[in-house]
Amino acid sequence: MKDIPIIDTSKFLAQGGDDEQCVALKDAVSHYGLAIILDERVEPGLPVKYREVAQEVFKLPPDVKAKYIQPPLEDGRQLYENGWRPPFTERPRRRDEVLHLIPDQAKPKDPPSEDPKERLMYPFGKPRQGSQFPTIDLAEPIIVNEVEGYRETSEAWGRTMYMVLMTVAQMLAIGFGEPRDLFWSLLEHGPHRLAPTGLDLSKWGPGTVAAGFHNDMSAFTLHGMSNWPGLWAWTRFWEKFAVRLPDERHLLLQVGRALEHLTAGAVMRGYHEVVIGEERQDILRALLLAGQKPWRVTTTSFCHIATDSWLEPIGGFVNLPLAEKYIVQRILSGARQEESIFRKARRA
Repeated sequence: MKDIPIIDTSKFLAQGGDDEQCVALKDAVSHYGLAIILDERVEPGLPVKYREVAQEVFKLPPDVKAKYIQPPLEDGRQLYENGWRPPFTERPRRRDEVLHLIPDQAKPKDPPSEDPKERLMYPFGKPRQGSQFPTIDLAEPIIVNEVEGYRETSEAWGRTMYMVLMTVAQMLAIGFGEPRDLFWSLLEHGPHRLAPTGLDLSKWGPGTVAAGFHNDMSAFTLHGMSNWPGLWAWTRFWEKFAVRLPDERHLLLQVGRALEHLTAGAVMRGYHEVVIGEERQDILRALLLAGQKPWRVTTTSFCHIATDSWLEPIGGFVNLPLAEKYIVQRILSGARQEESIFRKARRA
């Protein structure tokens, strides 16, 4: 397991700056595609509480959870950007454009045609009013009524994710020698989503690919600690490593495709997969023998730039050698998100 850099935001928050930690954050995400964040505003106990609430939702019968699927669009297409996303609705595609770059000993597992994990989607943040992408900029989250505290705990976790996101966005810009609001201004009104995943470990054992090899579409992905290991990632030089957080106080920050575009490749999108391994299988067996039904639950959140912002190199990144590659792909963030979402949409 690699020694992933830990970025402490406390001095930045107290003094309005911390050049050393800002540069360390830049170096970490540039090499690893991720960093570990220690932020004092993560309320003690909240990550565990949020994960437990999400687990209670995942444990509900499928027919109950089905009540919380986002209603189909008028044209009959079924999206899953709000509410419950059932298992086998996320489809990782084989990444042939990068697989040939990965050494044989570091190759990912063959992805399933459809991931067995399920998700809860919960909009958070400050979505822009009057959006030209109303399908994406959903303002009112779907609430699961059967689980006490679902709204309150989700709102608390969303506020925490938003605060940390805005801070690390400023720190990363400073680390690159850019104005501190370079990324912050684009993320302020983004259509962010809490998106915890659930996998029933009584059905899916060691060797299960819960999430096939992929990168996230977002600018950043923020997680608290999962209750079960399984996340693997690759450096920009295709070294594979296990990702494990030290404890519940820490968060994981991953880089998505959007940030690669904004930085003209100075930061590469982070590729990763989730595979259930042999770690803690003795605990799993004990839980099963005790008649319990354990789930692997994450505390994931996807953080996007505003839908009316252009996905293109910004600031000093326009002068980088690869900038033209990304300039010719210029597209509104909302259009890019729709492109991905609708490609996966099903007819109801």
